[in-house]
Amino acid sequence: MAIDDNEWDLLFQVVEQQKVKGEEEYQVLLRSLFVFEYCDYQGNWFGLNPLLLETEKFQSWQQERRSRQQQE
Repeated sequence: MAIDDNEWDLLFQVVEQQKVKGEEEYQVLLRSLFVFEYCDYQGNWFGLNPLLLETEKFQSWQQERRSRQQQE
């Protein structure tokens, strides 16, 4: 299953905020297994599927993000 640009944008939001905005986005990301929901005594949060962390798209996004943060 290919990940389209809109889904990547949602995934990057999840990485930055550890939450999913909107019911439709929630359903898309969790059903596709792109995102996992975690729960403990402190609450719920979301994380990217570890397999996606290895993709070229994620790696280049992360590198760009670090570069921007260093420039600030």
